[in-house]
Amino acid sequence: MALSKILPAALTGSVNIGTIKDSTGTNTAMTIDSDGVVKITQNPCFYITGNDNNHVTTSPVPFAITLIDTRSGVDLTNNKYVIPVAGKWQFHVQLGIVSATQGGACYPIIRKTPVGGGAVTDHGYSYYNPINAENITSYTHIDVDAIIDCAVGDAFTVPFVIGGTASYYNGANECRFFGYFLG
Repeated sequence: MALSKILPAALTGSVNIGTIKDSTGTNTAMTIDSDGVVKITQNPCFYITGNDNNHVTTSPVPFAITLIDTRSGVDLTNNKYVIPVAGKWQFHVQLGIVSATQGGACYPIIRKTPVGGGAVTDHGYSYYNPINAENITSYTHIDVDAIIDCAVGDAFTVPFVIGGTASYYNGANECRFFGYFLG
């Protein structure tokens, strides 16, 4: 139907739309509050953490606690997130209390395994390689961010690459992986 058949010829004033429903007309898909803030109720996102509370070298990084998973993409059994909606996604990994002794180096990676096969791709890493005297351990935290084009079914893991002697603390506050749909 043409817009001219719905709206009067001379529309004056403002149009107030505060709630937009889904295609069934029953569930709220989006709201706009009085400050103009747009809230999307089921925007795809996830937030998972570790819970081992020990220094470990496990790769890929094991995540055991799901704090947010709006579209059921978290697979804790296989330490991965599976994309439920195609588009651009923002990902972030934090490994806290990473330790390395003399000759130790490490880095986490955001790794994409495409749905249906194809080349596995790595998207960013943060390298840690302190210069330590023998028997001295250095500690830091490492953050990795990436914006990645994704297809439904692409899987993401966080490998931990080690050279020498290095580890990360797998606690809920120190080991985090999250992402959200950008559009």
